[in-house]
Amino acid sequence: MFSLQHFAACTTTGILASACFLGTSSGREWTSVAGTTIEAELVRVHSDNAILKKKDGKELVVPIAKLSLADQKFLSEQASTVATGGTTGAKILNGLKGDLVKIVDGKVKKTEFAQPAAIKYLAVYFSAHWCGPCREFTPDLVEFYNETKATHPEMEMVFVSSDRSEEEWNNYMIEEKMPWYAVQFKKAASSKLKDFGGPGIPCLVLMTPDGEVLSDSYVGEQYVGPRKVVADLQAMIEKNAAPVSDESDESASEIVEP
Repeated sequence: MFSLQHFAACTTTGILASACFLGTSSGREWTSVAGTTIEAELVRVHSDNAILKKKDGKELVVPIAKLSLADQKFLSEQASTVATGGTTGAKILNGLKGDLVKIVDGKVKKTEFAQPAAIKYLAVYFSAHWCGPCREFTPDLVEFYNETKATHPEMEMVFVSSDRSEEEWNNYMIEEKMPWYAVQFKKAASSKLKDFGGPGIPCLVLMTPDGEVLSDSYVGEQYVGPRKVVADLQAMIEKNAAPVSDESDESASEIVEP
């Protein structure tokens, strides 16, 4: 059965904001509540912190509460734009049209969601072939998906790669027999789903089709791991399952209406 033990994460380059949005602003002046200023580019917002990049390339983690009211308003407006359909859009599933692939007969082929209207929980899996902890976790995630998906069509999963080559990405999916969807390798780096990833992998983020984050492998800056997200998903599915009688069997079965 699926184990909930935690393990280390691999740091990555190119993985962007967790549970919030990707900053696309150019350099601007930021002011603290104490009145000090700094010129920096907004990289991402992660939980209650703004990640800023100085001209020398160094990144700063700044608590949003310690920024001026004007800066806090700016960040709030950026997040609102994403939530209402500006950058990422309110329809995550629609935004993936034309970008998805899946293993079919042992080969990676282009496809689309089979039952998009049924999806209530979308788990986005950030991972890579070169990452040891990812390779340790992925077989367990495959087992969980295979055990759960058949009776719970309201759950779906998408793999977003941090692999260094298309060959590694392709081999990773086939070797691990990933049963879920994946963003095409050439489109992974620019995918809006990257906005939800953390600074390390493996990272699993659970959200609604509209992009509301329900569970994350990161709590603030703390890495809690993807197994916590799986446990949260299991709990949500069980909580929302409704007993329905089966005419061919007197016992009740647990299903969820799509």
